[in-house]
Amino acid sequence: MDVVMLISASPFDLDALAEACPHGTSHRDTSYGDAIVVELDEGRFYVDCDQSYRTQYDDEDLAHFKGQLGGDLFFVALGYCNDRVLDMAINLLPLSPDVLVDTEDGLVFPVNEVRRRIRAGENWSRVTT
Repeated sequence: MDVVMLISASPFDLDALAEACPHGTSHRDTSYGDAIVVELDEGRFYVDCDQSYRTQYDDEDLAHFKGQLGGDLFFVALGYCNDRVLDMAINLLPLSPDVLVDTEDGLVFPVNEVRRRIRAGENWSRVTT
């Protein structure tokens, strides 16, 4: 699975994220942390709230995120099986407007910008050449 990171100034509520998913599609997975797994017809995605993800960032990145968001920083991994499922997850999950989405290609967008790009049919999750 590919992964994008979600970064926020407030904690993510896994229960609220699970409740936003269609009935019967999500379950809690504590086998390797605290995560929800969502099974859709189009594929699966997971949301993992392990705060050790912050160690993937250097001090400069953390300072930049803190400058954008203020306050503490909270991280979750959003794993997905394909780009369509990623777009569905971004639109489905109740994410506050302050959430930043960090792609595997190092692109960082506010979640509302990502949602705008999805509606416009734009590729937003990968650098294209």
